[in-house]
Amino acid sequence: MTRFDEIRARLQGGLEKDTAEFCGLVLHGRRVVIKPTVAPADPALIVAAYVGPRGALDAAAALVYNASAPLGALAIEGKALILRVLCAYDGELEQVIDRLAREAERLAPPTTAGLVDRTQPFEHFL
Repeated sequence: MTRFDEIRARLQGGLEKDTAEFCGLVLHGRRVVIKPTVAPADPALIVAAYVGPRGALDAAAALVYNASAPLGALAIEGKALILRVLCAYDGELEQVIDRLAREAERLAPPTTAGLVDRTQPFEHFL
C-alpha cells in the first residue's frame, strides 16, 4: 500500500472520485482534488480547490492575492482558476483541505459562490 493509498483510505467516506492518480471531494461548495506530486519532486500532496472559471479574477488581483495569501496560491489549470497548496504526507491534511475549500469559496465570484458546478468533472482542473 502506497502512502497515497493510505490517504485515500483515510478520506474514503467523503470522496466523490477515487482513482490511483487523484481523489476528489466537495467541501464548502467547492470541488477539491488531492493528488501526489510526481518524481523527482519530494513526496508531498497537491491539494487544489476550484475557485471559478479561468477569468473569475483578473491577473492583477490574483497576483496581489498571491503576494499575501493566507494559504496556497491562485493558479490557472486548463479552464479553471484554482487555489492550491502543497501538503506534507504527515501534515494535517483534513485541516488543510477544510481551510483551502473555505478560502476558495470566499474567493469565488458571486455567481458561483455556494454552488458546485456538477457539469465540470474533477479532471477539469488537474
